[in-house]
Amino acid sequence: MQTFARLGRPVHQADSLEELAAMIGVSAEAFVQTVSDFNAAVTEGATPGAPPPKATLATRIETPPFYAFSPLMPGITLTFGGIMINERAQAQEADGRVIPGLFAAGEGAGAAFFHDYIGGGSLTNCLVMGRIAGRNAAA
Repeated sequence: MQTFARLGRPVHQADSLEELAAMIGVSAEAFVQTVSDFNAAVTEGATPGAPPPKATLATRIETPPFYAFSPLMPGITLTFGGIMINERAQAQEADGRVIPGLFAAGEGAGAAFFHDYIGGGSLTNCLVMGRIAGRNAAA
């Protein structure tokens, strides 16, 4: 919550879900039902039946105070896809042929992440592939 406050983003706090719904301008009935449905779906730390499903770290929302951040804005840390590269950081055509003299690195290069993303993994990929690209381009 300190991060949101530092950025000047409002953090709403309430002692009931209905009160929180009013603070963020949504239907209290729909909000309470959504939370109830989510809570019912939590099983052993997962919510396989909830939309969207959660594989881990699912916790019931049932003890006040309740918090909401509004408006919530996305922070995009990487993209899935981009220019393909090989282990030498050489850029490749769609058919896998190397594009002579073109090296690439960064979060949009390669295929390190395509089904899932490990937090912070993109930074490691950028560092390692950037060094490889730099060495090979200089050679």
